[in-house]
Amino acid sequence: GIVQSRHLFIDFSAAVLTNLSPEHIEAHGGFENYKAAKLELFKTTKKIHVLPEAVPELKEFYDVPAEQKIFFSPAKNDLDLKLKLAGDFNLTNALAAAAAARALGVTDAIIKYALENIETIPGRTENVKLQTPEGEFPKDFQVIIDYAHTPEALEALYKTFSPAAPLVCVFGSAGGGRDKWKRPEFGKIASKYCMRIILTDEDPYEENPNQIIAEIEAGITAEKKSATSKILDRREAIKTAILSAKPGDAILITGKGSEELIIIGKNKIPWSDQRVVKETLNELWHPAKK
Repeated sequence: GIVQSRHLFIDFSAAVLTNLSPEHIEAHGGFENYKAAKLELFKTTKKIHVLPEAVPELKEFYDVPAEQKIFFSPAKNDLDLKLKLAGDFNLTNALAAAAAARALGVTDAIIKYALENIETIPGRTENVKLQTPEGEFPKDFQVIIDYAHTPEALEALYKTFSPAAPLVCVFGSAGGGRDKWKRPEFGKIASKYCMRIILTDEDPYEENPNQIIAEIEAGITAEKKSATSKILDRREAIKTAILSAKPGDAILITGKGSEELIIIGKNKIPWSDQRVVKETLNELWHPAKK
């Protein structure tokens, strides 16, 4: 939004950077242009800057002047936060939020209480279950929905659940010319962590969905080809993963998160990964109930 000048005429109290990794590179015309857009937000924000501590690649951000600079690090969890949210990346984000809240005058007690009582964030390591008369279903496997749509985010998510659980990974990649470079990277990462891979549509826009999947598949190792399925229909891909789940599995459905539309061609179709998961779980639970 910086390049489109959406930040203008807003008096930002604080700017927070959690990390800097390649995204929208083709739209920006290179990583340096992407970084420059992020820097512009910090140059516009004169009061509070919250930044990761001691990351040499972020020197340009450290050099931007501000009334108050605050640094955070997962190694310095001075609030002793114990989150209900899974993943080291969620702790890092929570520490960044805590640093910003402190700078804005929120007390440590309130910060700690608020962060530790977040049960779930829609579309962010969201563990989807049915609430049944007998309790939560399923109990013997997990279905996780996450927005992860960059290689760094995808790998961080997979690391959170592997090797504790065999991973069944359902994902695609956005079309419309968006970051084509990351498609084979997704394939490489899935090869490293996933027991089974199901490639499907995300938001193909007007690109050929089969071409998008072929570009992801190009990164999948020869050893994992036999464990890879291609199911363009995202509903069928999700159902296939869930209906084949075994005790102990973790099914990770990524790319859409809490988004409520899927874009195919010029059509914006109402969509919810959560709804499809619950409908499929309901199909499973009712036969078991009988």
